[in-house]
Amino acid sequence: MRLKLSCLLVSLVGCGTLHGARPLHPGQHEVGLVAGGPMIQLGGPLPLPNAVLGARSGLGHIAGRPLDLGYGTNLTGLPFGIVSLYGDLGWLALDQKGAAPAFTVRNKLFWSHNLLASKRDDVPKEPWAADELDLIVSWKLREHVFHGTIGQVFDFTGPQLNLVAGIGAALDFGRPGGLVLEPEVRWWALNHVSRERNVQFIPANPGAIGIHLGFAYRFGRGMGKGAR
Repeated sequence: MRLKLSCLLVSLVGCGTLHGARPLHPGQHEVGLVAGGPMIQLGGPLPLPNAVLGARSGLGHIAGRPLDLGYGTNLTGLPFGIVSLYGDLGWLALDQKGAAPAFTVRNKLFWSHNLLASKRDDVPKEPWAADELDLIVSWKLREHVFHGTIGQVFDFTGPQLNLVAGIGAALDFGRPGGLVLEPEVRWWALNHVSRERNVQFIPANPGAIGIHLGFAYRFGRGMGKGAR
């Protein structure tokens, strides 16, 4: 059971959320599901079966550029008695100008607690929280957005330099808004070499590569004019 819980906790740390490379404008919304997680060696490369239900809503404008709110829950831990929530704020600091990318700052707060876990698991009931600060560059091509991310994850139980990098896209093949496909590859803890691991990640060290695939639906006023 301890090995299962170890895999699950790693999955919660490396969960994917609705990316939000381009914050939404007021009156615009997005709901979706993101699946996948860090890759482990389990008879072959396999992403941890993580599932996150999330949403985003435009809040307003700061200096004329959009600010939005993201929120959601990790569904994977619920059968094991682990409640996991997240919330984030994203602001478009710079607009795209030609080949010069747009620049977004996004901060995410994760909170988990195994308060519903069975007492037979012999694991102490305690909360866990982390904060992730992401700096995101993105380029819009027609209705598609391609993005790159560099971020820092602060584990409140032991703060240290814990970098994450990623590349991905928001692919909108129909009218602006509607159904959007959000693939992303992330390299978690890319500066961290662990000597002891309960699970074998890919690569063996440093960190772990994660694969996420999101399915989102966007709606609201002015989707054809709003950022992605």
